[in-house]
Amino acid sequence: KQWYQRRVAITAGDILSNPCYTPDLMNGAKDKDHASLPPVVLDWETLPPLEQKRQQAIQDLIRSEDHYLTDLKFGIERYLLPLKKKEFLSTDKHEKMFNNIKEVADITNKVLKSLTISRVPLINTSPNLPYYIYSIGEVYRENSAELIQQYEEYLNGRKAAHQEFNRLQNVGEFMSFLQEPPALPDLCNILQQPREHIGSLPCLLQGVLSATPLHHPDQAHLGHVIQVLSALSRTSPSKKKSEARKMADIQERLIFSSSVKPFPIKEGDRVLVHEGSLYKLDKKKEKSTDCDSALIPLL
Repeated sequence: KQWYQRRVAITAGDILSNPCYTPDLMNGAKDKDHASLPPVVLDWETLPPLEQKRQQAIQDLIRSEDHYLTDLKFGIERYLLPLKKKEFLSTDKHEKMFNNIKEVADITNKVLKSLTISRVPLINTSPNLPYYIYSIGEVYRENSAELIQQYEEYLNGRKAAHQEFNRLQNVGEFMSFLQEPPALPDLCNILQQPREHIGSLPCLLQGVLSATPLHHPDQAHLGHVIQVLSALSRTSPSKKKSEARKMADIQERLIFSSSVKPFPIKEGDRVLVHEGSLYKLDKKKEKSTDCDSALIPLL
């Protein structure tokens, strides 16, 4: 927090060393003791390299959440609400196809608003990085239970939704409705997006965590959230099939050294924990190094 407080620049151009400027006040919030404090901005060029990487990862996360929410809102307005009034689709079958997608959109909107409420303007930066956000971990941790609840319900209903969508493709009125403008993103894409998004969210959060200093509160919060969201993603039916294929592919490509007895990687309760980017963190330098690997627990 020392560099954070030292390098805050007042919009009038002064340099602030006042310890009253803490992350909680960086959004310009007023209280009775600091009502006269002027608004603040941060200079991108004064942020340490690791913090710059962290802010880039946070913006990638927020852009992903924002684009996803935009598509869900479009799907609700374009497909869900109008189809409620169609005679060829009963209330029961309508609920089967859309399940709780409105509630999924609501929790996404709640998280996104909470993420951006404490943002601070940045200067000397690119248009893609207009704001500084001190912390995101607490927002996701506070909402993790509701996220899990809503996505579990949605994922558990995907098989019935898929069956209903396939049935409706034989209904001429339904197909004509789908062809009405605007037609993109299409309904099939909208219904698939929650599953795809909850699968990619742990990776986006891991990108932030890998650039987060060890003393930062996001370390504990994000670690917990990534763990529970990854577990949710692994337990979905389609994910289990996908992991089985990946494990079989890894087995085919696996080469054992002469000193290691060959073994089947898919046996017992062993599961694929992670595939893709891994980060080795130097605790002294607070610097992360990327490495690509597939990680399998052997013990």
